[in-house]
Amino acid sequence: MKTNINIKSLNCPNCGAVLNVTKNTTDIVFCGACGAKCVITGLYINEEILKKNNINSGIPLVEASSKIHQSIFEFITTSKNFPIDVLENFEIKAVRAVCVPAYLFTVSAFATYTYEAGNIRQQDNVVTDRNGRVVTNHTNYTEWTQMSSIANDTRTVIVCGNNVYMNVINAFYSSLNPAKLVDIEFLDYPTETVTESFNVPYASAFTTYVKPVIDRSVNESAQKALQGKVYRNFAIGRANIQKEYEARISLGIYVADCVCKNESFSIYFNADASNFLATVYSPADTARATYIGYLQQELQKIKGTLFYDFFHGGFNKAKENRVLQNNERLRIQQKIASVAEEPSMAKAEFIRRKCRLKGIYSNGHDSFEWKTYNPDVPITTTPFTRQSSFQQPSNQQVVYQQQPKDNYVFVVALIFAIVALIFSFLPIIGIPHAIVAIILSIIGLASKDSDKVKSGVVLGIAVVAIIIGCTVSIAKSRNKNIKPLEESVVVISDSSQTTSEKNSVPVEEITEKWKKDGVVDYPDVNVFEQAVNNGEELAGKTVTFTVKGVRPDSILGYNLYGGEHLNFVSDEGIGISEGDEITVIVTDVKRVLTDSYKISYVLLDRKSK
Repeated sequence: MKTNINIKSLNCPNCGAVLNVTKNTTDIVFCGACGAKCVITGLYINEEILKKNNINSGIPLVEASSKIHQSIFEFITTSKNFPIDVLENFEIKAVRAVCVPAYLFTVSAFATYTYEAGNIRQQDNVVTDRNGRVVTNHTNYTEWTQMSSIANDTRTVIVCGNNVYMNVINAFYSSLNPAKLVDIEFLDYPTETVTESFNVPYASAFTTYVKPVIDRSVNESAQKALQGKVYRNFAIGRANIQKEYEARISLGIYVADCVCKNESFSIYFNADASNFLATVYSPADTARATYIGYLQQELQKIKGTLFYDFFHGGFNKAKENRVLQNNERLRIQQKIASVAEEPSMAKAEFIRRKCRLKGIYSNGHDSFEWKTYNPDVPITTTPFTRQSSFQQPSNQQVVYQQQPKDNYVFVVALIFAIVALIFSFLPIIGIPHAIVAIILSIIGLASKDSDKVKSGVVLGIAVVAIIIGCTVSIAKSRNKNIKPLEESVVVISDSSQTTSEKNSVPVEEITEKWKKDGVVDYPDVNVFEQAVNNGEELAGKTVTFTVKGVRPDSILGYNLYGGEHLNFVSDEGIGISEGDEITVIVTDVKRVLTDSYKISYVLLDRKSK
């Protein structure tokens, strides 16, 4: 390590005149009085930097030992589940000041890109419908036009000149503002600073690191220019890069060498210790997490046994056991909270005592001990179990007659199971009774002293009851939806629900008129269906529709489906196939069911598919 020397002035050994030593002095100074050549070395760390890397500016290192210690402390205690013994075993062995060389490039670039721009246009189509009316349809379409433009960008890129620190420099200084660089004449480093050399060639730094960054930034500039536009087939060429400025700079960093439980690792800091980067280190207490998980599992095991306690000991026993359960649940919850909060409590105590981590920043208060939990030792009391809830003080002579109580549970469960089996043939109440039976049989099985064979019998009867009840219920519900064919159609023929009476329709007159002018009253079957639903008088009207289905054996007759609720029924439909387009004269309309109609007709025209 070099020793700091406070030198106010240097004199010429030849004439005694004061030598003019500037900040950039390397090793030779000429006397301004006599011209003698004086050799001076070792005064400035800048001399080493200049000789080694030809640096002209950089980022100085700021004394930040307190920041470094605080950042390391916060880092190792960031996790809410950090291992407490890390406060006892963590040691900062050394903090090294390192001067890392780097290249600075200020470049401008441009690239040509092409794309197809989309413009929304409207087209009017004039058509004539089947009734001879002129209709104008409006449709929108996209018109694509080939376009080209130029994207440009100017950017400053810093590339680390030493491969060892490439990731560190990228993390700290990739977005460095060049205005923050300090000229070498005013750039000071501690005398202990380690100066690294360039091992990344200049051409490789530019090709490998600068060009991809510039290509990406120019592409982003082009994409930004097209925001809000409709385009497709975007393509951009390689960027034409022009170097505006380039320099060699030095970037100061701190490297903290740390040890914890025989594990060594490094933590890197930028020049003022405002940012840090750590190598692989996971400050988390997995044993604590496992122990908390175990406690949570024990908490889940405490479940209510209200039915069991009620049938075995009555209301008082159920109430007593519920209190015991709540106390046990509260105890485990408090244990979980205390174990989970232990790291934060230890951290607060460490700060309150003004302790420091072991190593170079120790202030004599680095002996920190914390009485922590032992995950290898089970919790102090046995988690709540059903057996422990019935333990009585030793001075009380209480004898439980287990068999009568078990028989009571068995008899009750058996009665409900048999009743459920009987009523399972009545699906309205079969399922609820079967569910009650299965619950009571499970209660019988839950008794640790009960006869498993008896409980199994109850459970088997209840399962059979559920199966039979569900089967009968499903079968009955299906049968409700199946009606005899003669009952499936109800024809409503009273005057208030019939759209036309059986009056005579002048079929011949309508036929002659249709042959003469070819006009159909309802060329659209949907319009016709709307008229039917509105109850309009439709006898004598003509309608054209496409046959959507044919049902020769329909209860209504030879049925042609013209719509979801339109049944065209007539013997004249014989021979017509699905998909044929036919024109008919409506002679009668009647409602069947609630939303379907039977339509009698006379065939006018048929166009096969």
